[in-house]
Amino acid sequence: MPPPPLHPSHAPDPLTNCVLTAGTIHLAISNRCFPTKAIALWLRLGESARLELIAQYLHFSGFVEIEVVEVAKGGDGGRWEGDWGSSDPVWVVRGRKISQGSEGGGHAAADGDAKE
Repeated sequence: MPPPPLHPSHAPDPLTNCVLTAGTIHLAISNRCFPTKAIALWLRLGESARLELIAQYLHFSGFVEIEVVEVAKGGDGGRWEGDWGSSDPVWVVRGRKISQGSEGGGHAAADGDAKE
């Protein structure tokens, strides 16, 4: 019998280990995908559901002030022009890490939010 699924907050999370308390994380996402490298759920979801999935992952990892920012709309031409004359949409999902046991966000960290 397979083990019961883990709640995301019970899983070890490398993201929380790499970002200082009150530090920020910015994840850039495009709609390009290598199907052989993606999980099945990712392949079944549309763009907005994928962004929501990432936002939920950040939420359950202890991040607050999570938002999705559209960086490039995609379509014909544009700044990130591809081989076929069109560009991919690009989003950034970002959030701020809160301290363990804290209910709210903290103050912004100084330059260098990520641990070295």
